[in-house]
Amino acid sequence: MAWPPAPVYYPGYPGHPYTPAQPSAYTFGQPSFPGYNSWNAGYGLGTQEVGASWGCGAPSRHPRYYYEDGNLAIQIGSTQYNLHRYLFKSAQDFPWHEESYYGANGAPFALHESQTDFDRLLSVLYPADYTSHECKTAEEWTSVLVLADKWGMQNIRTLAIAQLSLCAGAIDKIALGHRYGVAEWLKPGYMELAMRKEALTAEEGAKLGVEALVRIAALKDEVLGNLSAYVDEDKFSALLQRKLWM
Repeated sequence: MAWPPAPVYYPGYPGHPYTPAQPSAYTFGQPSFPGYNSWNAGYGLGTQEVGASWGCGAPSRHPRYYYEDGNLAIQIGSTQYNLHRYLFKSAQDFPWHEESYYGANGAPFALHESQTDFDRLLSVLYPADYTSHECKTAEEWTSVLVLADKWGMQNIRTLAIAQLSLCAGAIDKIALGHRYGVAEWLKPGYMELAMRKEALTAEEGAKLGVEALVRIAALKDEVLGNLSAYVDEDKFSALLQRKLWM
């Protein structure tokens, strides 16, 4: 296919037999739709040319991330972004075409990712306040980690891991630790869940997956079956002293 594509024309243009259509967009990645969660989705890159009527309504500019001086035109769903290419130069696996048009008058390529995830990543690249991050929760930093890891943005990935180390719970640390190779999260995560009194919920089990659940159950059985090997005798003696002679 020639790049850039030839414009598409429709009848009805005053003074001319045809009216130019909206610039084409080029799609990458997985579908983006309400409820789509990139954390739990598989990833595969492919390209497909689509027109302005690709099922998302008339495109509109993002209220924050559409810069008039931008040179990287992106569309997610019906939302258009105009960003700055230099911010993505370190993204080794970012799916762009060097020969395509970038900018307000060029054809955007359609990036099929969660718009929420992408906006959270952009909040790191375009901080509103240089003294703090807009992302605060584990869910928000997970969005950043997902895209930074996928696109090879190593500095952003390192930042997301550091922030998740502070705010993520044991469930998230185990699930994300296995998926993204963060080994230092696994031991404390498994230890906390093996010692936890409350049973895991169905939602927590779905996040962890079968393999992690089996490991946690095995740890619990080992501890309960060999209490003498895992209980500190001095601490247990002190407990007896308190309980028997209260």
